[in-house]
Amino acid sequence: ERDDVKAIGEAYGVDVVPEINRCDLNTAIDFASAGFNSAWGEFPAEGVIVRPMTTMYNRHGARIIGKIKTEDFAL
Repeated sequence: ERDDVKAIGEAYGVDVVPEINRCDLNTAIDFASAGFNSAWGEFPAEGVIVRPMTTMYNRHGARIIGKIKTEDFAL
């Protein structure tokens, strides 16, 4: 769970990827395609990680999660 990840990151002094927004997939695609700066500086972010609000698994037991890369929208 996210709270567990944040607690472990704090315990070890490791930055945790920020939660930007909770939205539907189409809004996340629009956000990534427009491009945005990284949370760690004035440079383009690689993209956004997306996952369902309710944890879901595929038929092999792997958690369903994805990444929308901003480079996929570059001309």
